[in-house]
Amino acid sequence: RLSPFTRAAAVTIPRQAAQLITEAGGKVVSIRDVTGAVKNSNGIDIANLMKHSAENRGIKGFDGGDAVDPISLLTEECDVLIPAALGGVINK
Repeated sequence: RLSPFTRAAAVTIPRQAAQLITEAGGKVVSIRDVTGAVKNSNGIDIANLMKHSAENRGIKGFDGGDAVDPISLLTEECDVLIPAALGGVINK
């Protein structure tokens, strides 16, 4: 069983990673993009999130979790953090 993952961005390659994680039985518990961030400790429905993101040009307003401060995701407890963000976001 795969453990909870925290994702730092939702673009093409990270989206594929999120899909593969959920297909393998893991759960993505938080995710962010340039428009905002969402967290759901029960796991985010990646297919619904990607549909919402495509229709709304971002994940802001997605109702499959709680809106959270995007910066806080970098300090969330998780087993795996995938920092798939633009350069300069992680600098410490």
